[in-house]
Amino acid sequence: MQTKILKNKKEFFISPTSPFHFDGTFHKPSHFPDKLDDWETGKYWQAIRIDKKIFGLKIENKGEAQNPKIKVSVFYDKNITDKKIENIKQEIIWRFDLNADLKEFNKLAKSDKRFYPIFKKWLGTRNSSAHNLYELLIIAVLLQNATVRRTVQMTNALLDNYGTKLKFDEKANGFGELTINPTLHIIDGQHRFKAWVDLMKSGYEEFEDFEMPLVILSGFSELDEVVQFHVINSRQTKVKTDLAHRHYLKLSKDKRKV
Repeated sequence: MQTKILKNKKEFFISPTSPFHFDGTFHKPSHFPDKLDDWETGKYWQAIRIDKKIFGLKIENKGEAQNPKIKVSVFYDKNITDKKIENIKQEIIWRFDLNADLKEFNKLAKSDKRFYPIFKKWLGTRNSSAHNLYELLIIAVLLQNATVRRTVQMTNALLDNYGTKLKFDEKANGFGELTINPTLHIIDGQHRFKAWVDLMKSGYEEFEDFEMPLVILSGFSELDEVVQFHVINSRQTKVKTDLAHRHYLKLSKDKRKV
């Protein structure tokens, strides 16, 4: 896959209709987890192709739910015309339904006492799609024959072999080095970690480069940590050992192999 570095940048602002939910619009929980975009609270990155030319987008939340405003940074390689900028602006407005009139829906939602607390949490979320029709058709065709996980693998394989990797705003798909400033608290696995630390202190140098898999959870409160500990230790399923038992019995018959 070729890598294209986009260093040039132009910015503009869009004022969506209110109310507006930035994160609910640009990163839905049910999003298709491919390599075409990236997100963190209040910020969204995406590659977009307009008239056979590819650009990098960084979209930031600069307003509030009732007074929405978003900042769009367009990254490009050489030059870009004002007309092209306007085309990109209109494409963003259309894809993410930023001019939607939600007054009637919000009025109906408020009358539903049972579900309004949920509607209120996501108030202003739009019925949006980050992809164009061609990209959606590829995803739909792949999904007809496989699970979501397998479809993501096939989509990424297509991107790796036939796509263009973009690097802009210090963003690029791939592996990197994670720097952690705050102290991490271990929710589960303290004994295993302590055993590894004791090995290091005892001089077992062969374990110095031992790879220890872990999952880092961000933004958790103390209550969230307690809940997660309960989930880990109450819902985990043991791996069946039937296969190991069969192999053990088979090997036991031949004393030379035991």
